[in-house]
Amino acid sequence: MHVLMISLDSAILTQHIGNSRTRHEFYAEQVGRLSMVICNRRARGTLQPYQSERVTAQPINARTYLHYVLDGYRCALRLIAQFPDQPIDLITTQEPFLTALIGLLLKRRLNVPLIIQDHSSFLESEQFAAERWRNRLLRWLAIQTLPRADAVRVVNWQEKAGCVRLGLPSERVCVIPLVPTLHPFATRNVDDQIQTWRQRIDATAETPIILWVGRPVAFKNLPMLIRAFARVRDRCPAAKLVLAGDMTGTDIPAQIVAADLGASVYLPGAVTHDKLPALYQTATLYALSSNYEGLPGVLLEASAASLPIVSTANNGSRDLLTDSETGILTPIGDETAMADAILALINDPERRRKLGNSAREHVFYAFDETRLLTRWVDMWRDVAAGRASSDS
Repeated sequence: MHVLMISLDSAILTQHIGNSRTRHEFYAEQVGRLSMVICNRRARGTLQPYQSERVTAQPINARTYLHYVLDGYRCALRLIAQFPDQPIDLITTQEPFLTALIGLLLKRRLNVPLIIQDHSSFLESEQFAAERWRNRLLRWLAIQTLPRADAVRVVNWQEKAGCVRLGLPSERVCVIPLVPTLHPFATRNVDDQIQTWRQRIDATAETPIILWVGRPVAFKNLPMLIRAFARVRDRCPAAKLVLAGDMTGTDIPAQIVAADLGASVYLPGAVTHDKLPALYQTATLYALSSNYEGLPGVLLEASAASLPIVSTANNGSRDLLTDSETGILTPIGDETAMADAILALINDPERRRKLGNSAREHVFYAFDETRLLTRWVDMWRDVAAGRASSDS
């Protein structure tokens, strides 16, 4: 079986984060061959191809986003021509926007099945639509592309319900969460690294540390988390907030100064993946303030580290967490509720321990890496053979 993937995942080329290359080699070993078109912009740096016995990954190094469709389509045809004796059996695209357009063009040309992936929760999210005009255009585009796929992979049950309400048959929409690498976050042999983090944060073992990790994009709603933390700091002056991510080009540092939180908030910048496990284990709890999420990988990582979680009740978090059992869910955008939940955990070490342990048990059971990898490959085989694919 030869699968053509239209992807945005440049990590297979750069290996800067995660286990993308290992994961895709596993896919190829299971099916036979994997050819990947990596949609990237050369303004962010020209990427080099990756080639192994079973995997070929070719970046398009496009001039702009608008060049993705034509450049990606041409790149795919060149890749296909490299393997004349191994015709494409299936196409999969990473999202229902520009990569989906490439996939639909190739589906029409090659007459093979297409899976479109949806890794977020935007079909019925008013927060997504209200964020900016481009999001309304993207949602319109998804509404056009998803029904034209032979199957759709989503990462949470609420988005599947949205697809069904859009008119897709339930049997064509499969819920398969993203595949996490959890074991590094559960390791306990990082005492030296934890001490280094405490020194950088200017904290002791008793200091309450609230952690957030990610990209400071609008839907993560960091301003709400900063306001919530201001309420926490008023009642717990020793508390610290760590915002790990590249804040370049944002006004987040200015918001922190304006709230008079400069001495209580630490901005380490982007943290490499190998340094994250110790950072999670340095923290007292994890806070997620997002307006919407597909399936927040940071919560999987925090859970693996036995870190108690306070999160907004976005679709992805509601799929992952059971309120008051494996985490605490608060209303989206409600800074007071988030502050109260954080303070409640700061003041209750036993509850923190129970929530963290329960979350860890859940993620290692429900998000077993090998099982999820196999489910994704099984979906490829089912769709290529014209069969419905199971959610379980």
